Amino acid sequence: MASTGFAVDDGSRIMQQSVHIHTSTDSASAAVALSAVHSDITSFYSIDKTAEHIQNHGFRRIALQFPDSMLPDSIQVQKHLCTALASRGYPIERIFVLGDTSYGSCCVDEVAGHHLLADCVVHYGRACLSPTSSLPVIYVFGNVPSDAAEIAAGFTTVLASVDASATHVLLYEPCYEHQAAAVAAALRSSYPHLDVLCSTMRTIYHPDTLAAEGEPFTFIGGLTIPLSPSRTFSPSTVLLYVGTESPHLTNILLRAGDTVCVSYDPQTKVARREGTTINRTLNRRYFLVQKAKEAQIIGILMGTLGVANCLNVVQKLQTLIAKSGRKSYTFVVGKINVPKLSNFAEIDVFCLVACAENSLLDNAEFFKPIVTPYELHLALTHGDSEWSGQYKADFQEVLPSLVAAADDMEDEGSPDEPYFSLVTGKYHQNQRHGTAADCGEGDDMEGTSSTALVSKAGTQQLTTYRSEAGEFLATREYRGLEPPSFIALAFQNFSLPPGDFILLRQLALGTLSPLQLPPVRLDSMSYRGSFVAPPLSTTSVSIELYTNSSSDAATPPTGRNVVKPCRGEFEIIGYNTHLEGGNGKESVCGTDESIEVACFNDINPIHRFMYLRSGAIARLIIQRGQSLFGCTGWLIGTQGHLVTNNHCIQDAADAANTRIEFLAQATLCPDITTSSGMCDRQMACPGEIYSNATKEFVTTSVDLDYTLIRLDPSVVGRYGMLKLRAFASVVGEPVYSVTHPLAWGKRMQYKKNGSLAAVVAMGKTELQYMLDTRKMSSGSPILSLQDHSVVALHHAGLENCPNFGVRSDIIVKDLRAKKLLPDNSTIDG
Repeated sequence: MASTGFAVDDGSRIMQQSVHIHTSTDSASAAVALSAVHSDITSFYSIDKTAEHIQNHGFRRIALQFPDSMLPDSIQVQKHLCTALASRGYPIERIFVLGDTSYGSCCVDEVAGHHLLADCVVHYGRACLSPTSSLPVIYVFGNVPSDAAEIAAGFTTVLASVDASATHVLLYEPCYEHQAAAVAAALRSSYPHLDVLCSTMRTIYHPDTLAAEGEPFTFIGGLTIPLSPSRTFSPSTVLLYVGTESPHLTNILLRAGDTVCVSYDPQTKVARREGTTINRTLNRRYFLVQKAKEAQIIGILMGTLGVANCLNVVQKLQTLIAKSGRKSYTFVVGKINVPKLSNFAEIDVFCLVACAENSLLDNAEFFKPIVTPYELHLALTHGDSEWSGQYKADFQEVLPSLVAAADDMEDEGSPDEPYFSLVTGKYHQNQRHGTAADCGEGDDMEGTSSTALVSKAGTQQLTTYRSEAGEFLATREYRGLEPPSFIALAFQNFSLPPGDFILLRQLALGTLSPLQLPPVRLDSMSYRGSFVAPPLSTTSVSIELYTNSSSDAATPPTGRNVVKPCRGEFEIIGYNTHLEGGNGKESVCGTDESIEVACFNDINPIHRFMYLRSGAIARLIIQRGQSLFGCTGWLIGTQGHLVTNNHCIQDAADAANTRIEFLAQATLCPDITTSSGMCDRQMACPGEIYSNATKEFVTTSVDLDYTLIRLDPSVVGRYGMLKLRAFASVVGEPVYSVTHPLAWGKRMQYKKNGSLAAVVAMGKTELQYMLDTRKMSSGSPILSLQDHSVVALHHAGLENCPNFGVRSDIIVKDLRAKKLLPDNSTIDG
C-alpha cells in the first residue's frame, strides 16, 4: 500500500532529541596538555613515582601508552623515565611507546602490549580505570596544577543549598587525584561541621589483586568510596565532584540517580548543582530500553578487547538473547562509526560492550539504536528487573545480574501471545527466531529446538523452519550494491594497427541520464599500453572493434568494416564504477543545504545571475594510474584558462589525463519536498565534454594548492568565465559556492541555517566559511554575493567545519609574480 505522506507524532520525536550533557570529552586532556607546557615534565608525569612502581614490582619490559594530546611529550617522558630507573641502578630490557588503543584512549591497549611482550603498561592521560584482563597497569593522569584551598572555597555558594547533616563524599576527575587528600583536608578545615569522606583512586592495578569479599565499598568511575552502595546513593549523602565536564562526571551522575551532586571546575572556577538535565537523559535511555524490548535481531558490538570480563559479558548476553527467542550477531569493527554500522540493516538494535566512558554513544547519528548491557538486560528480563534512577554504565556491575538471568531464565513460552508496545502504542505479534515453528498443544515432539523436518502429529504437513535472513531479504527494497552510475574500463597491452579502432557504446542507460552519450573511440593514435578509458554514464557497455576504417567514429562502418570479436589486440583487466576523492578533507556543516543549480534558474534576478555564472564551473575526472579521481574546476579570464587545486591536477600528465565536463547539471529543479535531488550520484546528469586537443599545463603551486591550465579560448564564449578578486575579502562578507560534490551534478549554496553564508575568519593565505562541501568539492570557487567575483579557491575543511579556501588575492599576487596572470581575469579594488 502506498504511503499517504501523513505522519503522526507519537511522542518519539522529543524522546529521540539529542541532549548534550558534559560532552567535553577532551576538556581534561586539553587541560592536561596545556599544563604540561607550563610545568616541570618530571613532576607533571610523576616520573619518580612511576620508576618506583616499576622497580618495586620487578617490571622489565614497559609499554608507555599516550593519548594524542600527550604524544608530543612521549620521547621526553621515555628519556626521563630511563634516567630515573638508571639512577636507581635498576636494569630494564625495553621501554617503548604506544599510541591510542583502537577503541578509545581512556582504555589500556592490552592487545598491543601483549604483541610487544610487555610486563606492564604505563597509561598516561584521561583513563576510565577499567580493570584489565592480564596486564598490570600504572596510571599517570597528569598532575594538573591546582590550589586545594581555592577548590574548597569554590564550593561555598552551592554547599549552602544542601543538607549540612549529610555525609559529603569527595569525588574527582583523575587528573586531580594528586590533590584529593589536600582538598578533603581543606574542606574539613573550612567547614568543620561537615562530615567529609574522600574517595580513593588506584594509580597501579594488577589483575591478580581483587577486593576482599564483604567490604562495604562502592566503586564508581575508577573511584573507591568507603561506603556501601545503599549508603552512597541515598538522600543522606552529598557528592562533591572536582573536575571539568566529561564522560567521567556524566557516568557518576547517571549512577547516582537522585543523590545530590555538586561540582566545581578548577579550570573555569564555576561551581554548580548538577542533575537538571540528567532526568532527560535517563528518559532517553528508558526509551531505548523500550526499543530493545521490541528488537528481534540484536547485534553485539565489541567496544573493547582488553577490559576484564568483556568476553563473559558477551557470552551471557548471547545466552540471554537466545533464551528470549531472539537472534544475535557479534561484531568486532574497531572504532565505531555510522558508515560501519549502516552496513547491517538487518539488525534492529545494537548492544555496545565497552568501558563505562565509551558506552553512552549519541544515537542521533546512527540508523539503529545502540544500548548498553544494562539496558539490554532490563529489556530482556521483563519483570525480573526494574528500571530505577541509578543507571549502570559499567558492565562489571551488570555482570552478576547477567549471569543470574542467563542461568535462571527459561526459554520464552507462548510465542504467539501479542504484547503491547510503549513505543508505538499498539499490540504486536511476538516472534521466535531460529527454531522450528510451534506445533501447538498436544503435539508429541522431542527436541523442539532441532531444525530437522519432522511430521506434525495428526497431519501429513511438515513443520516449517523460518529463515529470518530470507524473510528480511524478501521484504527489503535494497538487495545489494547500488547500480553503478558509470563504467570506466581498464585496458592493458593495448595496441591496434593503424586505422583500426574500438567503440565503447552505452548499452542500457536505465534512469541515470536522459541523454544519449556519443560512444568513446579508442585507437592507437591516442591510446597505447595500460590506461583507463574515459567513463561512460551507463550501467553496461558494448565493445565494438572496427578494422581498416575511414568512417566517422560515431557511425558504424559498412562493407568490409565489420564488427568482430576482440581477440589478441588488448586485454581488459577490470573496470571502475566509483571515483576516489583525493587527499582533501571536506566537511558538511550539519545538514547539507546545497541544492541543484537548476533551482536558481528562476525570476529572481540575483538567482538568475548566479545561475548564469555557474556555467563556467566544470566537473573534472582525473586518471592517475588505474584510478580515477573527481574534482571541480572553473574558467577564468578570456583566454580559456581553468583553475583547480594542485592536489587535483599536479602536473602536465594529470592535465593531459583530465576529462573536463561542463553543464553537468539538472535541467529542472527537483521537488523541494524530496530528500534528494536529480543528480545526487557519481557522474549523474552528463553534460558537455571538452574534446578540443588544446589542454596546456601552465603552472601550479603546492603551497597555495592551485593549478592553472589553458583550454581553447572558445570555451569562454560557450560557458562564460569568472574573475578573481585581487583584494582581500573581509569577515562577514556573504559568499556562495558552486561545486560538484562526490562528482554529482552541479550544486550551489548561499545560505546556512536560514541565514546568508559568510566569511567567518581570515588567515594569512586562507579564509574560512560555513558552506557545505564533500569529497571532490576540491577546486570549487567561493564567490562573493556582492560582486560575484571569486574570493577563494576551496581546498580543505575541518571535521565539523568550517571549510576553508586559498584567498584569491594571494593567488593573483603569485600569478603576477610569475607573469602568468590570464587577461581579464581579475577585479581590482
